[in-house]
Amino acid sequence: MSPVADQERTERLAEQHRREIVDAAERLVKGNGLHQLKLRDITKESGKSLGNLYNYFQNKEAIIEALVEREKSRFLMVVSQKIEPLPGEDYKSMLRRHLEQMADAYLDPDSLLLAISVAGEALVNPGVHKIMVAANRRIVEHVVALIHQDPSCSMDNVPRELLEARVICICTFFESLRGAVAFYPDVNREMLKQVTIERLLLIWMWERSKALGMSLEAFEKSMASDYCP
Repeated sequence: MSPVADQERTERLAEQHRREIVDAAERLVKGNGLHQLKLRDITKESGKSLGNLYNYFQNKEAIIEALVEREKSRFLMVVSQKIEPLPGEDYKSMLRRHLEQMADAYLDPDSLLLAISVAGEALVNPGVHKIMVAANRRIVEHVVALIHQDPSCSMDNVPRELLEARVICICTFFESLRGAVAFYPDVNREMLKQVTIERLLLIWMWERSKALGMSLEAFEKSMASDYCP
């Protein structure tokens, strides 16, 4: 085996071990909460020794950071997906579909319990709080970059600080949706999701109509006649 192939094999095995450790930590957090997460439990759940665990993560905070990064990456994958218009579909309908995908990503069972547990721990643990702040900052920067890359958004004249505030507002809507589902277990999830999306669409239309110097009614009419090819 060549040195290059040997190195690639070593890197693949290392990544596999890291993934197995993070998988074990995620299962434990979903079952017992982040506050109860202990390295000895992770070693038992993953089937690895403590010494082997330290080969891949410096401490428990590094594992938590990997957990948070994984959860945020799931959302960013959805946000980054290019939504292709359907024949005869107007722009508002296409935007609605994108928002629905984003809402579904926030409500995904694999991330729902984990995200709430990490958020709760961040309120009392400075280390976890620092991890969450950094991860949220990466999301905002990523979404702002996507907006600037999309010619249909026309946000060049919007100050960056204002654009970031708008992105944070959207994320807050989805975080609230996630919390509502967790703490109102009897709520109609689909109805709650659609109510959230309707309000986000209304905010977006108001901001766009204002930027174009149009009334909200006139802008909505123009959107209804703006069909995708």
